[in-house]
Amino acid sequence: MVVYDHTAILPCEYVDAFERFLESNTHHGGSDGGGNLIMQKLDDILCEMDATIHYPVEVNMLSLLDFSQQLGTLLIHNPTALLPLFNEALLNVSKRILASSESRDFMFAKELLHIRLVVPPMCDSVCKRNVSSIRSRDVGGIVSVRGTVTRTGAIKMLEAERLYICNKCEHR
Repeated sequence: MVVYDHTAILPCEYVDAFERFLESNTHHGGSDGGGNLIMQKLDDILCEMDATIHYPVEVNMLSLLDFSQQLGTLLIHNPTALLPLFNEALLNVSKRILASSESRDFMFAKELLHIRLVVPPMCDSVCKRNVSSIRSRDVGGIVSVRGTVTRTGAIKMLEAERLYICNKCEHR
């Protein structure tokens, strides 16, 4: 498997590439080929009056991989670094829509737009058979697990480190 180096290009170049994807994506979600559903979703969001809630915009990961295999692979393996850049691209595109739309009088700027990745590729590095098959090498990447929740329990605090201080001498 080829894993690309996400530090090889500048963050602004990622933002430009994500913007091109968002503006050109015509086969997101549906099979009807009915235009760019991401741009339609952004139009709908910008027409909403409440700017204080978070608005997710679903992005089909397979469409991103079709657009650019390198960009999609980098996002899968480095989401911590690249998702904020994808969100920045989404904000930039929404600002352009707001500035150029004929119905801009009925639109409101939104700062709380976020990318929500859907339809992950069916490859072993992303799709896991069960929770037990997740390994330490998967930390920091995108992982998909399908299943049914059959039992839940109380929330437990997981401590990796604890600090004790002496009351007398304040030694740590």
